[in-house]
Amino acid sequence: MVLASSIDKSPYTYFAPGGEIDEANWLYSTYYYDLFFVRHDWTNRDWQRLPAFDQPPVAKYIFGAALHLFHHKLVESPAGIDYWFSSTLSAYQIQPMERLERRTQLPRPSELYRYLVSLFSASRSGEAPTQLVEDDYRLGRKMVVAFSLFSTLLLVAAARAVTRNAFAALLAGVLFLNNGVTVPALRIVFCDSFCSFFSLAALLSLTALLVQLRKPGASRRPALMWSALVGASVGLGLATKFINMYAALAVALAFTLTRGARAARLRSLAVVFIVGAVLFVAVNPYLWEDPAGKLASMFHHRFLTMESQARVQMPAFPSTFGGKARVVFRKGVMLQHRFGWTALALWLGCFLAGLRRMALGARDELGGGGAFTATLAWIGSAFLLNGWLINIDWNRYYIPFAMATSLLVAVGIDDAFNALKERAAAFGNLPS
Repeated sequence: MVLASSIDKSPYTYFAPGGEIDEANWLYSTYYYDLFFVRHDWTNRDWQRLPAFDQPPVAKYIFGAALHLFHHKLVESPAGIDYWFSSTLSAYQIQPMERLERRTQLPRPSELYRYLVSLFSASRSGEAPTQLVEDDYRLGRKMVVAFSLFSTLLLVAAARAVTRNAFAALLAGVLFLNNGVTVPALRIVFCDSFCSFFSLAALLSLTALLVQLRKPGASRRPALMWSALVGASVGLGLATKFINMYAALAVALAFTLTRGARAARLRSLAVVFIVGAVLFVAVNPYLWEDPAGKLASMFHHRFLTMESQARVQMPAFPSTFGGKARVVFRKGVMLQHRFGWTALALWLGCFLAGLRRMALGARDELGGGGAFTATLAWIGSAFLLNGWLINIDWNRYYIPFAMATSLLVAVGIDDAFNALKERAAAFGNLPS
C-alpha cells in the first residue's frame, strides 16, 4: 500500500523539477528488448556501444516486456537513450568526465550525428521516433512495485525458514516496506527491485539445496534441480546489475561452511556455476564475441563510472572505513528511522539478537548446511561486499542492507518473544 500510493508522487519526466533522470535511462534502454526479442537482431552494432554495456540487460528486457505485454509503443530507436547519455553526462558530470571521456567511451559527436540523420530519415518516411509518455513511466513504476512485492514475499519466506513463525516472517516484510530507504527507492523506475527478487530467489533456492544435500542417500535429481535454480537466480541477478555479486559470494560462503558429501557438493557447485555463467552470457549479446574480455571491459567501465559519479556527489561520500561504517549504520541498519534513545536501544538489541540467533543456528547445523547457514552467508555477504564497494549515498544502494536488517530485527523480536514465553512458563511452574 505504501509503495502503490507513492507511484504518482514524483514527476513523470526528468525534465520536471524533482524528477529522476535515471527513469528515462531505463525506459529508453528497452530499445534492447526490441533488438533481442522482437527483431532478433543479435549482431547489431548497437550491442557494442555504451548504452548496451553501461548496465547488464535483464532489467531493460523486463521493462520492455511490460511495455510490449500491455500494448505500449516499443522503443524502436537508439536515439532516446543516446540523447539521455549525451544530455545527462553534459549537464551533470561534464567537469570530471572531460578527462575521462576517452576512457569511458562516451558517445562521440559523429555517432550522435549518425542518429540525427537516421531520425531525420525516419521522420521523412512517416515513422516518428519513439517518445515516452506519462503512461509509460507509470507502467514502469508499477513493474517496480510489483517486483518489490514479489521480493517481500520471498523475504517473508526466508524469515519463515529460520523462525518457523508466521508473525515474525510477516514482520520482516512489513519492516522492509516501511522505512526511509526502500520506499523512496522502490517507487520509481529503477532495476533494484529486480535485483532484490533474484537475490532472494537465490537465497531460498540455496537453502533448499543445502537441506537436500544434508539428506543421507538422497536422490541426485532434486539437488541438481535446486542447483540449477540457484545458478539461474545468481546468473540473472548479475545480468540485471552487478550489485548482485553479493548473492554469488553468499553461495560460495555457504558451500565453504558446509561439510560432508564432498562429491555431491562439488557436483552441485559445478551446476550452479555452469547454469549461472551460461545464462549470464546468453542474455547479453555484447559478451558473445569474447565473454571474458568483454566482461572485464564492463567491470572496468562500471568502476570508472562509479568513480566519476562519486566525484560529483555533494557532499562527498566518506572514503575511510569509519566514515563508510557510519553511513551504512545510519541508512543500512537504522533505515533512516529517527529513534529516541529507548527505541534505538530496542532496535539495536533486536538486530544483535537476530544476528546471534543466526550464528547459533548455523553452529547447530554443524556444517551440514541449512536455512541458518545459507541466510547467515547471505547477510554477511550483503554487509561485507556492498559495504566495501559502496561509494555513493543513494537510497537504492542500501536495499540489500535493508533486506538483511529487516530479517535480522524480525528474527531478534521472535527470539525475544520466545525467551519471554520460556520465562513465563518457568515462572508458572514454580511451586506455590
